[in-house]
Parts: sequence; structure tokens; C-alpha cells
Amino acid sequence: MQLKPAQLRNHLKQGIQPLYFVFGEEPLQVREAVDMLRKAAHYYGYAERQSFQAEANFNWELVRQAGSEISLFSEKKLLEVYLPSGKPGDKGAKFLITWAGQPAEETILLVYTHQAAKGIKNTKWYKTLLRQAVVVQTFTLQGQSLYTWLTLRLQAQGLACDNNGLDLIAAYTQGNMLAADQEIIKLGLLFARTKAQLPDNTDIQASHLSQSTQQHNADLRFLTHKELEENLAFQAHYQGFDLFDTMLQGNYRQLGRMMDQFQQQGVALIWLISIVSKEFHLLADLSTQLKHSDQDAQALSNLIQQSTIFPRRKLLIQTVLSRHQAIDWKKQLLQMAIIDRISKGVEKGDAWFELQQLMTHVALQISGQPE
Repeated sequence: MQLKPAQLRNHLKQGIQPLYFVFGEEPLQVREAVDMLRKAAHYYGYAERQSFQAEANFNWELVRQAGSEISLFSEKKLLEVYLPSGKPGDKGAKFLITWAGQPAEETILLVYTHQAAKGIKNTKWYKTLLRQAVVVQTFTLQGQSLYTWLTLRLQAQGLACDNNGLDLIAAYTQGNMLAADQEIIKLGLLFARTKAQLPDNTDIQASHLSQSTQQHNADLRFLTHKELEENLAFQAHYQGFDLFDTMLQGNYRQLGRMMDQFQQQGVALIWLISIVSKEFHLLADLSTQLKHSDQDAQALSNLIQQSTIFPRRKLLIQTVLSRHQAIDWKKQLLQMAIIDRISKGVEKGDAWFELQQLMTHVALQISGQPE
């Protein structure tokens, strides 16, 4: 069974299944789906929770053993497996196929990833999960779907704005849902009179708001265009995409100043990491495609034009990929996965420092300066 994120709440009201797979490149939706599943599992009596991180050479037998062990604290348990790479590997694939056919009793297995690994929909394990488990795929919202989502998030904070205001929020956050959510929460703290609850059955993919939702507009604090501009200004000036583009320009000194400014202003590190990771993922993907093509200027230009890159950034990315083919973008992406784990407390270290070191290293390579 496959569900949209917005369908998950109603699904869980009917009961909970023994196996879930949540994936996609939209970190906010993945996080919220996982949180909802955790709360539902606890509601249904799965009080014990055990987490695993399935990196390369992960021993999947540990999950099997955890499912079969008798707990001293609860008869029911929730087992979580995070896939940093987006793929379970050969052993993990076999494990998931077996588990889907015969799950452990009184156990829920939740597998999730913040990636949307290409090609997984053609794999045997994924097709098995579609038939025998519940798969939740997240998508980056665009167009009217994004505006509907923004409107509902504003209403949940007791706020409202017109279409021009929605344009402004979308432009300043570049469609990044996690960044938009954080900005709206900030606006709620500044302006909202009351807080509302998102309707349980709201479909964020809907092309328009329901009549019942619209009826609450009179109770909301309307934000003017000027208020939005003034309070989104910092986000617009020093957003994560500008940081990444500064790195691509080889401006390592400005990069350091921007990172210091981010940290001083209390910008959420998880949001910054999600943007930088997504950009590294894009460059790694384009670089791989280029190696499998004619590797000429026209092939690169075609790849860039076919990609979902904002027009003002296409020339910069095309220039970097054509002039700096020696840079291993996949390696940078793997390093970002480590930084992400540090930021979540899974590994030791200073995530701010490591992020700045990584981006400075790439900027120095692009600028041709010695490290």
C-alpha cells in the first residue's frame, strides 16, 4: 500500500501495520511522518522503541534479534531503521522481503530515509513492500500544492496572508518546506493572536482549501506584504542557497563570514544541512550523468536545462561542473551524511565546524587556492 504523507493520519486511525517504509528528499515531511508513526505506535501500546542506523556492512541480524527478544518493559515494541544512503543493500533487501512476509509478533518495523534513491522502485524489495507493507513517499511541493500547504501552516499559527504574501514566502525559502515551516513558526511567535490545529483530514496536495478551513480566516492575524518583507529579510539575504553559491564561486572568505552570521542569528542547523546536502546531491547526480554522456559542453548544457534549477543559478553550476571535473561530489555528499549524524547526536563532533570546513575545502578547490 502506498500513501501520501497527508493520508497517513487517517490510515493510522484505522489501526497500525507491522511494517512501514518512509522515504523522500523532503526532510520535513519525512520527519513528520516518522513522528506521527512513533506517536501512533505508542498509542497502540508499542511502548518500547529501539533504533538502528543501517550504514554499509550493517548487520541486519541485530534487527531480527531485537524483534524476537522478550522485553522486560513492554510486550510490544517499535524497531526503527534509518537508511543514510536511501538503500538497504543486498542483505537489507533480503531481510525486508523476509520480514514483510513474516513479521515478528507484537513488533512494528519502521524503515525510513531522507533520500529518494534512484531505481529503488524497480527493486524486488520495494515492490514487495508495496504489496505487503505501507510505503509513504514524500515529495517537494510545487505550485498550487505548495501554496495550499503554506496557507495551512500559516493558519496553524493563527496567521493568514494574500497570494502575494505566499509568493514572498515561497521565493525567500526557495520552496524548501523545512525552511518555510521554520519561518512561519517565527512569524507565529511574532504576530499570531491564537493558534489553530491543522485539520486531521487535510490533504496538502489539494488544489484548493476546503470551505470549512476558509471559514476560520476571520479569526486569523492577516500579515501585510511589508510585515513579511521586514521579517523574512534575513532569510532572503543569507539563505542556504546563497551560502552554497558562495562556495561554488570559490569565495571562501565570504563563506566564513556567512557561516558566522548564520550561527550568531540562530539559524537552524538541520535546515542548513538539508539545503547543502540537497545541492551536493544535485551536483553529484549531474556529474554522474555527465560521465555517462558525451562529456562535452552541449551535453552538460542539456543536463542543466533539464534539471529543476533556478534560472539565475544554472550558469554558475554549469561553469563549476565544466571547469572542476576533478571534484568528487559524491565524496562531499557522503561527508554531509556524517555531518548530519553529528548534528543529530549520533556521532561526536561539532557539526557547525565540520560543515564550514567541508564547504571551505570545496571553495578553495574551486578558487585554486592552496589549503
